[in-house]
Amino acid sequence: MTMKYIVYLTTNMVNGKIYIGVHKTEDPNVFDGYLGDGVLVNSPKTYQKCLTAFHCAVTKYGPDKFKRKTLKVFDTEQEALSLEAELVNEEFIRRTDVYNITLGGGMPPRLNKCIYQYNLKGEFIKEWDSIITITKYFGVNKDRVRMVIDGKRSFEQSYWSEEKFETLDISKYRPSSRSSIRQYTKNGTYINTFKNTTEAAKALDIEREKITNAIYGKYATNGYWFLKEDEDISQYLDGSIKKEKPIHCYNKDGSYFKTYNTFKEIKKDLNFNKPDLKRAIKNNDLLEGYYWSSTKYNNICLEDSEFQINIPRKVYQYTLENDFVREWNSINECQKEYPSALQVCLGKRTHCHKFKFTFDKLKI
Repeated sequence: MTMKYIVYLTTNMVNGKIYIGVHKTEDPNVFDGYLGDGVLVNSPKTYQKCLTAFHCAVTKYGPDKFKRKTLKVFDTEQEALSLEAELVNEEFIRRTDVYNITLGGGMPPRLNKCIYQYNLKGEFIKEWDSIITITKYFGVNKDRVRMVIDGKRSFEQSYWSEEKFETLDISKYRPSSRSSIRQYTKNGTYINTFKNTTEAAKALDIEREKITNAIYGKYATNGYWFLKEDEDISQYLDGSIKKEKPIHCYNKDGSYFKTYNTFKEIKKDLNFNKPDLKRAIKNNDLLEGYYWSSTKYNNICLEDSEFQINIPRKVYQYTLENDFVREWNSINECQKEYPSALQVCLGKRTHCHKFKFTFDKLKI
């Protein structure tokens, strides 16, 4: 029997919320038990894990409270997907009365929006037609690009935004800890850029440890300077790079405590060595009962996105109607399934895949 493809609309008969999708079926005139988003009315395992807002709704109200209606029947899948793409557009998925979280036509969520690239000074460089184009060009995972956009971190010596500006406000952005390495001659002439110290060591036949030590020690090795992407070669040439940067100290709850201008000032109050401090800053560890950073925050626990990822804190997931879904052991665990959950917890986004996330249980 020839299979048909339908574009359907499933309605929650309790609250009126809808879901639109494409389904392959033998007889479009007979309901085959498929409600949408992988949900089968006679198979609770297809929705009880609550992987999406639609799944959670079916779990809460029961499959009998949903009704599927066929909008149009097609002979080919591509024809059906084309109609779905017209119906389930960006305006549609922004509506509060729909369960769809991805654009129709088989397009993944938020991957087909224009992305704007800026240099580290905030100057506009280029407009990219999608995240997919960026991932193919640089050979990276889409989640990496999504992370630097949402976290306002640098990537490939650039900042990235979904909004276009004449000049980007870089005060809201920070260089990534996973930045590339740039190579210069001792007189400051640029030579090459490497993805990391391992690639540089292999290409130049220099021990990786020597390059790493030179980067953190701010000195030349084997006749070259090696700089992180946020550093300026002129500061190496005039010696100003050696000047110590202020170190900010935070209480256990993340609140700002004090700023030290030099390590000597720290030594007057506390007894530990410089490598211990660098390690604590890099790993977001407590040292002598405090957190430390070269960046100043009002509260490091709430404002530093990398800190949030590394410090285990329970995350609570809710539907947009504030119905509890599940408890996660950490934001890192949660973001494996919901990449933008941290941004929701920090108040930078209202939801991720039609779910709310919070570090504190909602009082309902």
